[in-house]
Amino acid sequence: MSANDTNLSDYKFDVMVATTQKSINANLKRYMRTIKAEPKYICFVFSVEVGHPVIKPLDDIIAESGINPFELPEGIEFGDSRVQALLGVKFVGGLQMIPGLPDMEAGDIPDIIEIFVDNSATVSCNLLFSEFKVVEIVTGAYIEDSFNINYQEKNQAWRLLTTVNLETMNLDPALNTIYFNNRPAQKNAILEKINQLEEGTFSLEQLYLDLTNAKYQKIEGIEGVSEMMEIYIEKYAQPHYDKILKDNGEPVISLSAADNRHNSSLKLTGVQRTGLKYVDESTHLPVVHPTPAQKALSTFNYMCVTGDHQLPAPATLDWNWINEEEAVQDNGVIAVSRDTITTFYKGLILPLASSSMIAPSVDVKCGFFAIGDVTFKWKLASNQKPTEILTPKTGEDLLIVKYRGKDSDEMKVHISMFPYTVNYGQLTINSDYECRLSVNGNTVTVTQNITMYVSVQHMDAVGKGKVINKTITEKHELYVDHSGQIKVKHKSTTKNEPDDINFDEAWYTFGNVSDLVHDIEREAEKLVDTHLKQIPTKTFESFVFPGADVFTYKDVKFSNHQDLVSKINYQTTSAVQDFESEGMTSEENSQVSCSCGRTNSNIAALVE
Repeated sequence: MSANDTNLSDYKFDVMVATTQKSINANLKRYMRTIKAEPKYICFVFSVEVGHPVIKPLDDIIAESGINPFELPEGIEFGDSRVQALLGVKFVGGLQMIPGLPDMEAGDIPDIIEIFVDNSATVSCNLLFSEFKVVEIVTGAYIEDSFNINYQEKNQAWRLLTTVNLETMNLDPALNTIYFNNRPAQKNAILEKINQLEEGTFSLEQLYLDLTNAKYQKIEGIEGVSEMMEIYIEKYAQPHYDKILKDNGEPVISLSAADNRHNSSLKLTGVQRTGLKYVDESTHLPVVHPTPAQKALSTFNYMCVTGDHQLPAPATLDWNWINEEEAVQDNGVIAVSRDTITTFYKGLILPLASSSMIAPSVDVKCGFFAIGDVTFKWKLASNQKPTEILTPKTGEDLLIVKYRGKDSDEMKVHISMFPYTVNYGQLTINSDYECRLSVNGNTVTVTQNITMYVSVQHMDAVGKGKVINKTITEKHELYVDHSGQIKVKHKSTTKNEPDDINFDEAWYTFGNVSDLVHDIEREAEKLVDTHLKQIPTKTFESFVFPGADVFTYKDVKFSNHQDLVSKINYQTTSAVQDFESEGMTSEENSQVSCSCGRTNSNIAALVE
């Protein structure tokens, strides 16, 4: 199962943005490569007073011993005078560390986070370092005294495995934060989006990694370090890491804007975050032992509601947004539910369609004196209310709007001078209208049909049939243009297939039937193409910015359950873009289908 199987309406969500674990890690690695951090030295000396090692500044150790323990060469003998000098000041060991990315190929750097399926508020997090060195003096009754030096070499990655909470903070709409102030291009790209929103009607919220209360799990990649030094790493490395991230501005997992007005619109008013591990195609359960490729396709999901809808209870989805058989270069998926699409188009269609809902009224009068004295009167009133609105929950039809109007009258009187002769007239007008909205593949089809059935009898002459049988079929083909915008190609066809009826018979001169026919025809001509110029994604893309980057669309289409789904690629403003799999950058990913890399300020659907 894949994004083709998405069925958000069953889960009561309106919009969803899924970000792959691969793309989140790529964004975090770009962040880690750009942070500013000086080497941190933490040294320990044995304290006679307290009976255990305590922290002592490196400068004090150098001042007292004349030796910098971190500058000693590998393989130095324990009896070396420099080691003995450190012993003289009761030096036990020390840590030298710089948070950042290890010196290795981009594709070999371990992932920074791993998504938990059962807890959207917590992720597994690897704390990586660009440099890490441990020096210690090892002595004991049953071991050889030594001065041990261990450090992270090229193509190695020492890391602290922790579980980290994802926390949120409210942001100033001006994005005046350390993170964004240090990244002006990214800041300007987001501001360009949120400046389109009405001032005072929305609030900004940032999702970030909170290392303050991170829970240490274990150390990986480190060998040859004593248990005591591992304890010191566990105790002191994480707080320093937290400080460095705060100094650089915590990495942004997502930035979202929520509409504060809570009116019945398609503005996002609530966001729920869930993790989704890669799902087994046969069991629809998370894969127990996923491959690296399957891990990369796990997703962090932003499940959204619109207008006055309430957030439903957390739910676990049973499909993969991107499966292994599909191109793995996409950063994620955006989906809009069937019900939301239906609501959106319903609001557009009903005001336009009402002009084609025509209520007929008729009146027939017969005179008493002259033969054939029959008068036909009628009125055709448009802008009626639908008699039936259907919103099927399955199948390609999303919306069916129907209207039926009918009126009939007849009169028969005996002529006063010819008592055995009667004047007789009968008039019936039926007006039927139907508008059907359906979706398939990447096409939205709106089909409108209006029929006018007339039955007239004047004396012995009769005429009846459809004087109007007009159908307008509009096809709106969704596609992604070269700049990653969703657009619409509009094609409309019209046909009128009335019955072949001749009302101009001998009784014509006695009535106004010809005028009746022409009036009906004129009313039917008011049925015009709806030219739907918007699709639901216009609003949504301005409200969720996974990784604090704007994105472009790719391969827009409807799922098997008629959710609107599109792959998305982030248009990162970072100068460093080398953490996507198989050596492709985010910009290049977009070029696979979109030919160029930058999105315009407003991703709207336009009619060409």
